[in-house]
Amino acid sequence: DNTVSVIRLSTFTQIEKKEVAINLHRMRLDKNGKIWVLSRGDYYTMPPQLFRLETNSNGTIKSVENTGLLCSNFEICDNEIYMYNAPYQGNSISSNITYSIADIETFDVVEENFIKDGTENLIKIPYAIKVNPSTKEVFICDAKNYVSSGTITCYSPQGIKRWSVFTGDIPSSIT
Repeated sequence: DNTVSVIRLSTFTQIEKKEVAINLHRMRLDKNGKIWVLSRGDYYTMPPQLFRLETNSNGTIKSVENTGLLCSNFEICDNEIYMYNAPYQGNSISSNITYSIADIETFDVVEENFIKDGTENLIKIPYAIKVNPSTKEVFICDAKNYVSSGTITCYSPQGIKRWSVFTGDIPSSIT
Protein backbone atom coordinates (compact mmCIF):
# COMPACT_ATOMS: atom_id res chain seq x y z
CA ASP A 1 0.00 0.00 0.00
CA ASN A 2 1.25 3.50 0.75
CA THR A 3 2.24 3.21 4.41
CA VAL A 4 5.22 2.51 6.65
CA SER A 5 4.46 0.77 9.95
CA VAL A 6 6.38 0.89 13.20
CA ILE A 7 6.33 -2.51 14.89
CA ARG A 8 7.12 -3.17 18.56
CA LEU A 9 9.28 -6.27 18.25
CA SER A 10 8.70 -7.51 21.79
CA THR A 11 4.99 -8.00 21.07
CA PHE A 12 4.94 -7.91 17.25
CA THR A 13 2.27 -5.23 17.37
CA GLN A 14 1.92 -2.22 15.15
CA ILE A 15 2.30 0.97 17.16
CA GLU A 16 2.14 3.43 14.28
CA LYS A 17 1.24 3.58 10.60
CA LYS A 18 2.29 6.57 8.49
CA GLU A 19 1.28 7.36 4.91
CA VAL A 20 4.22 7.93 2.59
CA ALA A 21 3.45 7.20 -1.08
CA ILE A 22 2.16 4.41 -3.29
CA ASN A 23 4.03 1.26 -4.28
CA LEU A 24 6.72 1.36 -1.58
CA HIS A 25 9.77 -0.71 -2.43
CA ARG A 26 13.11 -0.21 -0.63
CA MET A 27 14.11 1.03 2.82
CA ARG A 28 17.59 2.02 3.95
CA LEU A 29 18.95 3.48 7.19
CA ASP A 30 21.62 6.18 7.05
CA LYS A 31 24.41 6.70 9.61
CA ASN A 32 22.33 9.39 11.35
CA GLY A 33 19.44 6.98 12.00
CA LYS A 34 17.13 8.43 9.35
CA ILE A 35 15.06 6.00 7.30
CA TRP A 36 14.95 6.33 3.52
CA VAL A 37 11.97 4.84 1.67
CA LEU A 38 11.54 4.45 -2.08
CA SER A 39 8.17 4.71 -3.80
CA ARG A 40 8.06 3.13 -7.25
CA GLY A 41 5.18 5.41 -8.27
CA ASP A 42 2.34 4.11 -10.42
CA TYR A 43 4.34 3.38 -13.61
CA TYR A 44 2.28 5.92 -15.58
CA THR A 45 1.74 9.36 -14.09
CA MET A 46 3.55 9.20 -10.73
CA PRO A 47 7.34 8.81 -11.02
CA PRO A 48 9.46 6.86 -8.53
CA GLN A 49 10.41 9.10 -5.60
CA LEU A 50 12.62 8.96 -2.53
CA PHE A 51 11.40 9.93 0.96
CA ARG A 52 13.28 10.49 4.22
CA LEU A 53 11.65 9.61 7.54
CA GLU A 54 12.91 10.91 10.84
CA THR A 55 12.02 9.15 14.08
CA ASN A 56 11.39 10.38 17.61
CA SER A 57 13.40 9.05 20.54
CA ASN A 58 10.65 6.50 21.20
CA GLY A 59 10.95 5.12 17.65
CA THR A 60 7.77 6.62 16.26
CA ILE A 61 7.89 8.61 13.04
CA LYS A 62 8.46 12.33 13.58
CA SER A 63 8.38 13.44 9.95
CA VAL A 64 8.06 12.23 6.36
CA GLU A 65 9.91 14.37 3.87
CA ASN A 66 9.75 14.10 0.08
CA THR A 67 13.33 14.65 -1.06
CA GLY A 68 12.31 15.58 -4.59
CA LEU A 69 14.80 12.99 -5.84
CA LEU A 70 13.53 10.77 -8.63
CA CYS A 71 15.12 7.36 -8.43
CA SER A 72 14.28 3.73 -9.08
CA ASN A 73 16.81 2.31 -6.62
CA PHE A 74 19.43 3.68 -4.28
CA GLU A 75 22.25 2.95 -1.86
CA ILE A 76 23.54 5.16 0.94
CA CYS A 77 27.27 5.40 1.57
CA ASP A 78 28.59 7.91 4.11
CA ASN A 79 26.86 11.23 3.32
CA GLU A 80 25.81 10.34 -0.20
CA ILE A 81 22.92 8.65 -1.96
CA TYR A 82 24.02 6.68 -5.02
CA MET A 83 21.00 6.16 -7.24
CA TYR A 84 19.75 5.34 -10.66
CA ASN A 85 16.48 6.36 -12.21
CA ALA A 86 15.06 3.97 -14.80
CA PRO A 87 11.35 4.63 -14.56
CA TYR A 88 8.77 2.35 -16.09
CA GLN A 89 6.46 4.02 -18.56
CA GLY A 90 3.49 1.77 -19.13
CA ASN A 91 5.06 -1.61 -19.78
CA SER A 92 8.63 -0.61 -20.66
CA ILE A 93 11.61 1.15 -19.13
CA SER A 94 12.32 4.73 -20.12
CA SER A 95 15.31 5.19 -22.38
CA ASN A 96 16.37 8.17 -20.23
CA ILE A 97 18.22 6.28 -17.46
CA THR A 98 20.32 8.36 -15.06
CA TYR A 99 23.04 7.44 -12.54
CA SER A 100 23.61 10.18 -9.99
CA ILE A 101 24.79 10.99 -6.46
CA ALA A 102 23.00 13.29 -4.00
CA ASP A 103 23.84 14.71 -0.57
CA ILE A 104 21.86 13.05 2.27
CA GLU A 105 21.34 16.33 4.13
CA THR A 106 20.46 18.79 1.36
CA PHE A 107 19.13 16.32 -1.26
CA ASP A 108 21.20 18.29 -3.81
CA VAL A 109 22.52 16.24 -6.71
CA VAL A 110 26.30 16.51 -6.42
CA GLU A 111 27.09 14.27 -9.39
CA GLU A 112 24.81 14.18 -12.42
CA ASN A 113 26.37 11.00 -13.82
CA PHE A 114 28.74 8.93 -11.70
CA ILE A 115 29.57 6.66 -14.67
CA LYS A 116 32.23 8.63 -16.55
CA ASP A 117 33.40 6.31 -19.33
CA GLY A 118 30.20 6.01 -21.40
CA THR A 119 29.57 2.38 -20.47
CA GLU A 120 26.21 3.18 -18.85
CA ASN A 121 24.76 2.63 -22.33
CA LEU A 122 25.67 -1.06 -22.01
CA ILE A 123 23.32 -1.43 -19.03
CA LYS A 124 19.87 -2.31 -20.39
CA ILE A 125 17.73 -2.61 -17.23
CA PRO A 126 19.48 -1.54 -14.00
CA TYR A 127 18.01 -3.66 -11.23
CA ALA A 128 20.21 -3.19 -8.15
CA ILE A 129 22.97 -0.94 -6.86
CA LYS A 130 25.54 -1.40 -4.10
CA VAL A 131 28.50 0.70 -2.96
CA ASN A 132 31.50 -0.81 -1.18
CA PRO A 133 31.90 1.48 1.86
CA SER A 134 35.67 0.83 2.04
CA THR A 135 36.68 1.22 -1.60
CA LYS A 136 33.73 3.33 -2.89
CA GLU A 137 33.42 0.96 -5.86
CA VAL A 138 29.89 1.00 -7.29
CA PHE A 139 28.20 -2.21 -8.45
CA ILE A 140 25.24 -2.17 -10.83
CA CYS A 141 23.13 -5.25 -11.56
CA ASP A 142 21.60 -5.40 -15.03
CA ALA A 143 18.53 -7.60 -15.60
CA LYS A 144 19.06 -7.27 -19.39
CA ASN A 145 15.70 -8.61 -20.69
CA TYR A 146 14.40 -10.43 -17.58
CA VAL A 147 14.74 -13.88 -19.22
CA SER A 148 18.45 -14.38 -19.96
CA SER A 149 21.62 -14.00 -17.92
CA GLY A 150 22.14 -10.59 -16.39
CA THR A 151 25.38 -8.93 -15.35
CA ILE A 152 27.02 -7.20 -12.43
CA THR A 153 29.33 -4.36 -13.41
CA CYS A 154 31.89 -2.81 -11.08
CA TYR A 155 32.83 0.88 -11.40
CA SER A 156 35.79 2.58 -9.76
CA PRO A 157 35.16 5.59 -7.48
CA GLN A 158 36.14 7.68 -10.53
CA GLY A 159 33.30 6.13 -12.57
CA ILE A 160 35.42 3.90 -14.81
CA LYS A 161 34.26 0.35 -15.56
CA ARG A 162 36.57 -2.15 -13.85
CA TRP A 163 34.89 -5.42 -14.76
CA SER A 164 31.60 -7.09 -15.60
CA VAL A 165 30.46 -10.66 -15.00
CA PHE A 166 27.45 -12.67 -16.11
CA THR A 167 24.95 -13.73 -13.43
CA GLY A 168 21.80 -15.80 -13.41
CA ASP A 169 18.50 -14.34 -14.51
CA ILE A 170 17.40 -11.00 -13.03
CA PRO A 171 20.22 -10.14 -10.58
CA SER A 172 18.35 -8.14 -7.96
CA SER A 173 20.64 -7.64 -4.97
CA ILE A 174 24.21 -7.55 -3.77
CA THR A 175 25.11 -8.17 -0.15
